[in-house]
Amino acid sequence: MSNTFHLTVRTPELEIINRDDVKSLKIMTEGGEMEIKPGHAAMTGSILFSKMIVSSEGSVIEYIVQRGLLFVSQSGKKVDVMVYQCMEVKDIEYKSAREYLDYIEEQLKAGADLNEFQMEYLKDEKIAMVKQLEMVEENE
Repeated sequence: MSNTFHLTVRTPELEIINRDDVKSLKIMTEGGEMEIKPGHAAMTGSILFSKMIVSSEGSVIEYIVQRGLLFVSQSGKKVDVMVYQCMEVKDIEYKSAREYLDYIEEQLKAGADLNEFQMEYLKDEKIAMVKQLEMVEENE
């Protein structure tokens, strides 16, 4: 059995990761925190908000992903992650994340012109931004 698997991570805009040398993937799904290694059982999971840690030979890269799905193939040799947003932790700027959170909070307070779906979306986005800011603060 190979000691690596193929990982693809996509957002609606672009492909973030497409590599064959991944040794492990740590991620949180609605089913709980997990670590995927070569030969993992086939599965599908949903992701709301998670730190995603990709380990390969000689490198470990941390990302933050939001709203998506995780698929592990029957062979355990291919993992696909499709998410709405994926950012490398080192690329997140505290100031811009804080400004976005402030904007969300203003919109939620004003709320009069928003429908129920928009309000729920902003509430979820606020939760994700608070978690994202906490992770950025941990890395500084």
